[in-house]
Amino acid sequence: MKALEEGIAYWETEELSVKDRFNDYVLTRLRTKWGINLDELSTISPSYTKVVEVELMNRINSGHLIQKDKTYYLTEEGKFLADAISSDLFQ
Repeated sequence: MKALEEGIAYWETEELSVKDRFNDYVLTRLRTKWGINLDELSTISPSYTKVVEVELMNRINSGHLIQKDKTYYLTEEGKFLADAISSDLFQ
């Protein structure tokens, strides 16, 4: 606040770990029209992506997700469980 009051440019940066970037992607993308794309997710962590593929398939089988190509989207039923699904995909 002091820097702003004095007219000094101020900013902060936050360095996220691979795990945090992965989880952030899952949390923010799952609820959007863009969904979770495995190719994009793999650029963050190929090993984490391999781990969540099993859970993604489980959620498809339970009717909470649908898959189009390499992208996963919430179904209408899945939207009510978005927090739980995100949590299950977190690393």
